[in-house]
Amino acid sequence: MLAAAAPYAGWLRTAASQSVGACAQAQAVAGAFESALAATVHPAAVAANRSDFLTLVLSNLFGQNAPAIAATESIYEEMWAQDVTAMVDYHAGAAAAVAQLISPAQALQSLPNFGYGNTGQGNIGFFNDGTLNVGIANLSPTSPPPTPSPPSAASAWPTPAPKTSAPTTAAPKTSAPGTTACSTSASPTPAPPTAAYP
Repeated sequence: MLAAAAPYAGWLRTAASQSVGACAQAQAVAGAFESALAATVHPAAVAANRSDFLTLVLSNLFGQNAPAIAATESIYEEMWAQDVTAMVDYHAGAAAAVAQLISPAQALQSLPNFGYGNTGQGNIGFFNDGTLNVGIANLSPTSPPPTPSPPSAASAWPTPAPKTSAPTTAAPKTSAPGTTACSTSASPTPAPPTAAYP
């Protein structure tokens, strides 16, 4: 039993060390964010600049505010350039931190019967070859996936029972697959298709 648990204990040790590394990378990304936030022009300063620009444009009847408008627009462009520089630096810092992270899927591949491309019984994951596999797109060497045959026209619709004048007892209403239990008269339930699946 100890030998069976050894791969899982090793995986847990690896996951713990990767968690420490992920914590350090998260702190690096947080530091890059705080640096970018400090380097970014405050939105209130941008709003004040745009308000001044609008005031100058609206009061510029004879072109007397042209130098002030140009100066205000120049300050806005400097703010924009400062914000772009801050965001480029943030992207570089965050991308460098994320690039050093190790995918958890790489650590999971070391576990037996977990991941993708395993062969045998009881595999968990994708594209596994064997029997009793859990996951998507797993292959089974013994049987191909079942291909149901289409139902015939006779079995697709229930046939109504002939009406008789004899009283009948009420039977519990059940519905067969593909039918509804909306009718008020008792009708026979259609037989399921008899096609055999491979």
